[in-house]
Amino acid sequence: MKVDNARYSRAQGNELEWWKNNAYTPFRQWHEYDKVFLPYYPDIPVGQAVDVGSGPVPMLCNHNVFYRHGIAIDPLIHEYAEILKYDLYLTRAFTRLDSIVDIKTESVDMAFCLNTLDHVQDPQLMVIELGRILRRYGKLFFFVDIDKRPDSAHPHAITRDWLAQELLAEFYPILWLEKKSWKFDNQALYFVGEVR
Repeated sequence: MKVDNARYSRAQGNELEWWKNNAYTPFRQWHEYDKVFLPYYPDIPVGQAVDVGSGPVPMLCNHNVFYRHGIAIDPLIHEYAEILKYDLYLTRAFTRLDSIVDIKTESVDMAFCLNTLDHVQDPQLMVIELGRILRRYGKLFFFVDIDKRPDSAHPHAITRDWLAQELLAEFYPILWLEKKSWKFDNQALYFVGEVR
């Protein structure tokens, strides 16, 4: 399922252009996620939270998410930091990294991976890495469009069956909810899980 370097680079370039050329604010996106995930967020700050595939507006900026130390991870995070309209979000007090491999094993209490899996070079490796970084009883909050055709910024078609196999190999499910995507005309998966 891994895509070649050239196709991945094109998809990342298209993603960066989309963020540069859209009048985007995160509030609709956060609202859509919070409608499902809010009951599962910790009531008190966790130690370390990460947003993998954060884009220029990390979920760490959502006022419903509590943590002591946050890390926004995105291969384009440094390019996003140069786009003036995202200063409000990217000047917050959290660490910015361009790869999940830089996170220590079992060091994360809460991870977000929202609208990310169909963007990455190797989706299977991403799911494994999410399992690696989370502490025991740490929670993963996950969203992805399923059974959607690839496009210029999403090089993968993530199928329900493949996703169930990969996620359930790494995580105990607390929530598995399939419903119409708020972004596209297909189903999407909302998932909350703890490391196996």
